[in-house]
This record gives sequence, structure tokens and C-alpha cells, in this order.
Amino acid sequence: MSLSVESLSKSHFQATKKIQVLNELNLHVTAGESVAIVGKSGSGKSTLLSLLAGLDRPDTGEIKIGGELLNALNETALARMRARKMGIIFQQFQLVQTLSALENVMLPGEILGDQDVSTQALALLKAVGLSERQDHFPNQLSGGEQQRVAIARALAGKPEVLLADEPTGNLDVETGANVMDLLFSLAKEKGTSLILVTHDPEIAKRCDRILKLEKGQLSA
Repeated sequence: MSLSVESLSKSHFQATKKIQVLNELNLHVTAGESVAIVGKSGSGKSTLLSLLAGLDRPDTGEIKIGGELLNALNETALARMRARKMGIIFQQFQLVQTLSALENVMLPGEILGDQDVSTQALALLKAVGLSERQDHFPNQLSGGEQQRVAIARALAGKPEVLLADEPTGNLDVETGANVMDLLFSLAKEKGTSLILVTHDPEIAKRCDRILKLEKGQLSA
């Protein structure tokens, strides 16, 4: 499953001043490819990921995943697209606090109406080493454990594109390294395209390509 971005622009206003965040940006990611997006704070990396995930709308330009145009989808269709084709890993984990680890991982499958979602979710929790924590709530888990639950949830819908926004930003060095080992391993095993926003040059080097976001555009 490929991802294609053509002439993507996004701006916002501070008081009465227009700030151009992305400017005619282009991006093409092939199936199974891993791409790191680096750049200064405030360069628009998280904005780009939000647009790719359909969580925000561009001013102009097109985003296609597997040939399907995100711009043309309404909110309901976008939610199904995210559940069916995308996995999203946030820096702040974004787990549902009132659900157990197992229930959080089951969410994408339940949105899609899949069969036997609990069995699939249990297998993913086992893959991230959290079988024994399946009934624990997020506030009962460490930061590293919450991030591993978030990875399992992101992979639950068998996504073809995985988006990760500073997935180790809130973790200590050792836990962050373990989380990244797991993320790259699972993405490779499942043939998932990975687009990773990071400030860490060592993490970026592990990707097939490194792209820098500067002045609203990407460059190698």
C-alpha cells in the first residue's frame, strides 16, 4: 500500500498574521518502506502527520492512500479509513483511560466489526510482552508499557500505513530503544509502511529514508 501526497499546503493564523506551515509539499512512500521525518521544533512535522492521518484538513493539495483520496471522505468514512488502513502512535499515548490494555487494543477491530477481536488483541499484547498486563488500566502501567499498548493498538487493524509522532519522546533512553526495536520489528514483519517523526538522529538512521521538513517542504 503506497502513500502519495501532492502539493499539500496548510496554514494557520496567529492573531491576524497568517503562518504558512506546509507549502506545496510532496511525499511518496512505497509499500513496506520506512521514512523518518526530521526538522526543527515548529517546522510542521506533527501538522503533517495529522494531515496524513485525516485528523486535520489541508488548505490545498491531495493525500492518497492506496489510491483512495482522503480529501473526498467525510468524518465517518475517515474514521473507518483510519481503522482499516492506518495505525497511529502518538507521543502522549492517547489510550482510553477507562479501558483496560486489552480493551484499548480491541478498539480498531470493534470499529471495523471484525470477528474474534479479543483473540487478535491478546496476540498483539503477547507480541509486545504485555500478556500479563491485559486487565490493567493505563494509569496502572508505566510509560513504556503504555507506549507498547499504543503500538499494539496501532497494529490491531492490520494497517498498511503506520504513523508515529515522536514515539519515544516521553520515555527514558533504554525503554525508548526497546520500544523502537519492537516497532521496527513488527512493521517489517507485517510489511507495513512506516512514517516516523523524530528528533533522534539514531532512530532516523534506522529508516530507509530520512527527509527534512524545512520552510514547509520536504527534502532528502
